[in-house]
Amino acid sequence: MGSKASFVCVLMLLVVVANAYDATNCPSNTGRQKNLVYDSLLTGVSINVRIPQAGYFNRPITCLQLIDRQGTSVSPRIVEGGYLDTYMVVNITSLNGQVLYYYAQIYID
Repeated sequence: MGSKASFVCVLMLLVVVANAYDATNCPSNTGRQKNLVYDSLLTGVSINVRIPQAGYFNRPITCLQLIDRQGTSVSPRIVEGGYLDTYMVVNITSLNGQVLYYYAQIYID
């Protein structure tokens, strides 16, 4: 009986993870995760954030990860800058009024 319950728990976890919409641009074969310059939890019903908040990173973004912490069906959009630029603007809007939680990491070389 215990293995059946474990199987159901694992299956439920896989369904939640499969429904998450993350945004990742981080070439895995180039070792671009060198210098972590931004590491934050973004929360809200409508998230519109500039990273960095003011100014620019001193080198282009070589790896970015926006990870859905709840398994929602919302896709983050990078509306300005992003990969290989020195800043980015992210827009994430809830479809049903639910508060969103996205973990954001930005790396530069």
